[in-house]
Amino acid sequence: MTTGAVTVPNFVQKEASLKAEFHHIIGAALVEVDGDGNAWCRQISATADGAFQDLDHKVSAGRVSAGHRVKAVTFGDIHLPSVADEVFDQLWGARADSLMERLRPQYQFFHDLLSFEMSSRHVDQDPLHWARMVHRGLHGIEAHIAQGAAFLRQTERDFCQSVMVESNHDDRLKQWTRRNADRRDIANAAYWHLCNLTQLEAERDQVDGFNLLRWALKRADPRGLDGIEFVPMGGSFVICQDTGGIKRGMHGHQRSNGSRGTAAGLARMATRITIGDKHSPEIVDGVYVAGMTGALDQGYNNGPTSWRRAHVVAYP
Repeated sequence: MTTGAVTVPNFVQKEASLKAEFHHIIGAALVEVDGDGNAWCRQISATADGAFQDLDHKVSAGRVSAGHRVKAVTFGDIHLPSVADEVFDQLWGARADSLMERLRPQYQFFHDLLSFEMSSRHVDQDPLHWARMVHRGLHGIEAHIAQGAAFLRQTERDFCQSVMVESNHDDRLKQWTRRNADRRDIANAAYWHLCNLTQLEAERDQVDGFNLLRWALKRADPRGLDGIEFVPMGGSFVICQDTGGIKRGMHGHQRSNGSRGTAAGLARMATRITIGDKHSPEIVDGVYVAGMTGALDQGYNNGPTSWRRAHVVAYP
C-alpha cells in the first residue's frame, strides 16, 4: 500500500503534471494489528485544508471529534448464500459497534447480491456439483431470489438508502432462463416457465426497461422492493456530486465497447469510480475496488489468492 503525499501539490501546467495533480492526495495508510496478528488497513485522504475523517472520527483545525456519519459504504461482493452469520453480525448487527450502526452511512451499495452457484458457468453440467447443491438445499432458483429480497430488508436502515448494483453473478438468472427447459429439474421447472412467460409478455407489451432480476426481487418482497434503489447494468449512480462526483453504479466487470473491465482500464476514464467484481481490494488512481463479503472460498478460486474481506467507505 502506498500512503499518499505529505507535500502540497506543486505542478507545472504540462500534460504529465496535470495527470499527476488529479491523483495527488495528501494522505496516509493506517494499519491496525491485534494481539493475534490480524491486520486491518485503511487509507486516509485529506481535503485541501488538511482536514480528514477516519471512520467516525474527524480531524479539523487541530481538533479531533467523534460520532460523524460517512457518506457511503460499498460492501465487498455479497454472494448470497455464502455470507457467514458472524460476518453479517459484524456489518449489520443491531449492536452499537456494528459497522452500519457506528458509521451510519447515507448510502450502502450491494454488488453481486446473488451468486446463483447452481447455474455457475464454472460448474455447468457438473453432476457432482448439482448433487452438492441439492443436498445443501441450494438448488432452488426461486428460493435463492427470496433470500436476496430478505437480505435487502434485513440490512435496511431508516437512516440509509440501500442501492443494489446489478452485477455479473446476478445476470445468471437471465442466462438460466435462456437455456432449454430441463423438465426433469422439478424444483425449478415451474419458475423457469414463469420467468420466460414474464419476459415474453414484457416483449409483447413493449415494456420499456423491463429487467428480469428486478421483477423477480419485487415479486419475492412483500413490499415490492419499495425503498430499495436498483441500478441495472449500464445504469448510473453518482454521489458527492458537489465535489466532483464518485460513480458507484458500475460493478466493474465491463469496460468500454464490451471489453472485460479492469481497475487499470477503468482508471483511464479519468473520473472517480468505486467498483466490486474483483474480490481483491485495490486502489488504482481514482478507482477503488471493494473485496468480498461472502465466503472467500467460492469453490473455483483455487491456488494462491489475493481475495480479502474489504469495503470502500466514502466520506462527505
